[in-house]
Amino acid sequence: MSAAALTLLACGSSSSNGERPALRPSTAAEVAAVPMTQEGRELLNELATFRELSAKGGVASVELNRSELLGVLQQIAAEELPPGQLKMEGEALRGLGLIPFSLNWEELLLVELTRVVQGLYSPRHKRLFIVDDLEGDARSEVLAHEFVHALQDQHFDLRPLMAHAPGQSDRQQARSHLVEGDAVFTLDKRSKAAARREVAREREQPASGEPAPNNVPRFLTNSLMSPYVVGERFVEALFAEQGFNGVNRAFRELPESTEQVLHFSKYQSRERALSVTVPVSPALGVTWVNQDTFGELSLRLMLSEFIGEQDAKEAAAGWGGDQLVLANMTLAGKEFAAVALVLAMDSSAEAAELATKVETAFRGGCLDRERGGPLVFVRDGARAGFAAGPYETVSGRSQATCSTVEAWLLQAVATATVK
Repeated sequence: MSAAALTLLACGSSSSNGERPALRPSTAAEVAAVPMTQEGRELLNELATFRELSAKGGVASVELNRSELLGVLQQIAAEELPPGQLKMEGEALRGLGLIPFSLNWEELLLVELTRVVQGLYSPRHKRLFIVDDLEGDARSEVLAHEFVHALQDQHFDLRPLMAHAPGQSDRQQARSHLVEGDAVFTLDKRSKAAARREVAREREQPASGEPAPNNVPRFLTNSLMSPYVVGERFVEALFAEQGFNGVNRAFRELPESTEQVLHFSKYQSRERALSVTVPVSPALGVTWVNQDTFGELSLRLMLSEFIGEQDAKEAAAGWGGDQLVLANMTLAGKEFAAVALVLAMDSSAEAAELATKVETAFRGGCLDRERGGPLVFVRDGARAGFAAGPYETVSGRSQATCSTVEAWLLQAVATATVK
């Protein structure tokens, strides 16, 4: 999802106290940037030598508190994403059962980022931001992480590389995995000490250190942490093949899907994701207000909400392509939504395996829910899908039944164009 545009250059942490800062507007220009110190310049040059990317200039930094960081994240969201984008994505995630109806996705995402982020590099502003509650080794580690991003930007121009692309969330997630994976891998390799490597990884993964607050959905936590963990494994495979030359080449020959990031052989062979287009449903009588790609990684994380993680991994591995569609409509003066995720699996056998594993949670292909109405799964040959709605966007109430949602989803799956 569009969270990639907000998190691609962030260094995560589990060290904050979990308190939620008050929402307030801010801009990146409100806090004065500080020129590089001699110590910072030496660290940048050391990293440039190690990473085999020459430093083309210094990097100004801004120290800020958590509330000011939230303001910067709000500004980045406003600059990088179309109006209403996060709201539409949140509605789709609610419909799929990945976040509760009681949560505001945009606020939740920004506040959770404020809780876990320690540092951030902005390609637009050509400066890094670092929170003011860091000391000693922790501060040096975060600076080093952000300096790697600055070096990437100086050589590969990260701003267009990571710019929001409508309908291409899976591709953007793949790129964020390369960018973050490179920074984590570089620092891990530089440290050389296994014990220090584990400490660094704990700082990157809130789930393995201080647990996230109870109201933070696991789907969000896992999505935010994946670029650091899965991304590092992808970069490690690139490095094993051609050293940092291989990593640099990947910035020129970018991964096109999270499938390529999860399965390195598919990146090597440049296996193309299938293009799926879901036509407007006559049954709903509306046009789609948002169409996007979901990707193998998001499918895996979604499935793990309903079945075991290993089963989710195996079931998602047959992913070939998809389209996630969202419709909003007004019925009897109330706002309703409907969402469908249509999947093109690699083969009928892969789709059958997905169906077999999903059946453990979706008895008869339908998961009845108190809010949002039934969430339905269907399979038709090598195609499959999930759908919910129409349901009231505020209350989640729905008059839909398993059979009515199934009929709509079957139509969407059968009429989708796959190329």
